[in-house]
Amino acid sequence: MICPKCHKEMSIFNTTEDGNELIVIERCNLCGYFESKTEEINRSIL
Repeated sequence: MICPKCHKEMSIFNTTEDGNELIVIERCNLCGYFESKTEEINRSIL
């Protein structure tokens, strides 16, 4: 992802699993801006 403030590449700072959700925190190394995204985890039990 590109930082909306300084337009540099952001890196993944932290990931947390919460039940069926994956919370991904991305952080800009230059200006320190961070953003969290929540993604649903699809788990198929065979």
